[in-house]
Amino acid sequence: MGRRKRVYDAPRSPYRRLLQAGILSAEQEAELADYKASLDPLYLAHEIDRLQQRLIKLSAEKTRDLQRKVLAQAALPAIEGIKIHQTG
Repeated sequence: MGRRKRVYDAPRSPYRRLLQAGILSAEQEAELADYKASLDPLYLAHEIDRLQQRLIKLSAEKTRDLQRKVLAQAALPAIEGIKIHQTG
């Protein structure tokens, strides 16, 4: 038996797939085209970055607290708490 060859559709954006599906009315297509034209990719990229930075700042303190707990659990016990019994 030979190997199977996978055949894929040509890559298309969700916008193109929706238009080519033929399920939208002319009014819906026009509305979608207007919406797409109004998008500003540069603004969206900056907004995503801004929100990611905000999330990082909000989670930073919780991350530091968790790190302190993990390090405290992994730390060796204090020497003064160790008793040595000599035998013999």
